[in-house]
Amino acid sequence: MARNIQLEEEETSISSRPHPHEREEYIYEAPWGIAAINWSVRPDHPFRLGICSELVNQDETYVEILKLDRNRDNYVSDGKLSIQDLRHPSKIMFVPDRSCQMKDLFATSGTCLRVWHIQREKIEDKVEAENIFQTPDPDCGPITCLDWNELQPSWIGTGSTDRTCTIWDIERSERISQIIAHENEVADIAWGAAQVYASISNDGSFRVVDLRDMDGPITNKLWKRDESSFGHVAWNKNISYYIAISSKSSVLILDTRAVRNPILDLWKQPEQNVNAIAWAPHLERSLCSAGDDRQASIWEIQADYEKQLPAKLLYNANTEIAQLQWSSCQPDWVAVAYSTKLSENAALTNNLLTIFKVPSL
Repeated sequence: MARNIQLEEEETSISSRPHPHEREEYIYEAPWGIAAINWSVRPDHPFRLGICSELVNQDETYVEILKLDRNRDNYVSDGKLSIQDLRHPSKIMFVPDRSCQMKDLFATSGTCLRVWHIQREKIEDKVEAENIFQTPDPDCGPITCLDWNELQPSWIGTGSTDRTCTIWDIERSERISQIIAHENEVADIAWGAAQVYASISNDGSFRVVDLRDMDGPITNKLWKRDESSFGHVAWNKNISYYIAISSKSSVLILDTRAVRNPILDLWKQPEQNVNAIAWAPHLERSLCSAGDDRQASIWEIQADYEKQLPAKLLYNANTEIAQLQWSSCQPDWVAVAYSTKLSENAALTNNLLTIFKVPSL
């Protein structure tokens, strides 16, 4: 039976944004390594973050919702908003509902897609995709990535280890589309329009899929870069033909109007991996990258590509930055996750979450 998620069961009062803080940086130390982070986009829950843990005790994983405590003037975890998830979540996203007309939902990817409902400040109801959509199927691999469609918020796109990209309608409880998109497992997926998405694979391939024309030249075009292993894809929401892709040692900018070769290769440090990329939600040509160089840097993409300028430093961490997310609800704020290194021989655990204010660009 389809489940209606459109309307909140109780009235939602949109609170005003928090008063300006003098602090320009907050640090939250998680009790475990952080595998994924993301911002909530609802204006009635400003400065809220979701985080997923790495493996704990070999088989346990956790999901926490963090809130900015005005009294403590720092981020805190609420026990009522913490869950143990044995499905090994690899990514977390909140429903892209800026008008607060839908239930307060977030989704996680792992061995399956799961959609969770936060009700009365407690995670009371969880909707598991394998029960609604009959996934994972016996022949379906774990879900490696997800992206929530901002223009069609009942749709979630996922990529899997079995090389498929699948579009789910979580309101109607059905699978919209599924294709074998790559020759290897899907590394990331990103929506660019209501019915258009891009996916990448760790075999160095990139594909744009138009759901309106599944047999057309756009969907059937597979672009591949030899000797590359792609990790992340980000679609510019302000200039719709710009797509950023990260590989182990490069950040590529593609123009979807003519996908033959990247128009820019921003990162040229072969020994320094790129671990995260994010377009500025409020600026047309600003892209943030972070990685093994311990820096979060901002690139201003020039209209004249031959006059591209070097990146500007946004944040300098003590160790490699593993995660980065730019808030679309509070576009002056960026969150990064990195490690505390107790000694030279100690293993790195990405347990520090820093939320910092971006200087004027």
